[in-house]
Amino acid sequence: MTVVNNAFCNDRCFIEISGHACRENGESYSMPFSDSITDEGDNLACAAVSILVMTVTEKLLRLDSEGAFRNSSITVEPGYACFDLDIRDEYEDEVAYIFETVMLGFELLEENYPDCVSVK
Repeated sequence: MTVVNNAFCNDRCFIEISGHACRENGESYSMPFSDSITDEGDNLACAAVSILVMTVTEKLLRLDSEGAFRNSSITVEPGYACFDLDIRDEYEDEVAYIFETVMLGFELLEENYPDCVSVK
């Protein structure tokens, strides 16, 4: 199971994503609205977590290179990602938007795949 811990308050942002969204028995997933996606080995929950992590990582790294953070710790490894950011005032709205968007993605995954994704 993937567990997402998060906090956003003014100029501080923290997101930690750990674990894998794959079921232990290797069952594949299909989107809840489509019974036609049944290829063996497809794991859409896992793929969705991965693309959310890849996207937020790239965006935050770009902002970091622009100097958006007073301090930043960005760690991404297989099965683990952590973003701990001290945001400069002029970037707070942009980072808040990114945070809200990515958290919505994780909440939708939790809603559709509760055995695979948990948002704390």
